[in-house]
Amino acid sequence: MILNISLENYRTFKSEIVFSLVAEASKVKKNNYFKEVIGKNDEVRLLKTAAIYGANASGKSTLLKGLFEIKRILDNDNKREVGETITAYEPFLFAEETNRSPVKFAIEFLTEDDENRKVKFRYEIEFDEKNILFEQLVYYPNNVSKQLFKREIGEDISAITHYGVIGNNSKNKKEK
Repeated sequence: MILNISLENYRTFKSEIVFSLVAEASKVKKNNYFKEVIGKNDEVRLLKTAAIYGANASGKSTLLKGLFEIKRILDNDNKREVGETITAYEPFLFAEETNRSPVKFAIEFLTEDDENRKVKFRYEIEFDEKNILFEQLVYYPNNVSKQLFKREIGEDISAITHYGVIGNNSKNKKEK
């Protein structure tokens, strides 16, 4: 179940945009949302329905295309050889400061754990035309953030650093 999607420097979106399915804190219109328990008794209010509407060329299709690209990346459908172009790389071209800058995607979602409890995850990725510059997956068991993996490229493109968390048997030791 999707909570939030954010896109930055992607096609018609120069600045970060966030499409959220989390309901506001208002007490009115209780029929428009439902409550979902996350982790240990934390609740989130989610919209039952959402609509995307607007004028022509306002970004409706870009939002959906961005969601599709996130899905392709997560499904690993976007397999490519080293040095090949990342097909999802379509930066905002109408500003000099962004037309060669990285594209950033993020998605927050809920899924069930082994005990049928809802757990929140956040996946983020930042990439340029040929390289994934940053990627991480964080989850929130018992409502506390824990990083599952992180990949970063610093100034030197050939120096990629991966971080992973080894399971409970190793006391969740972080390895580089």
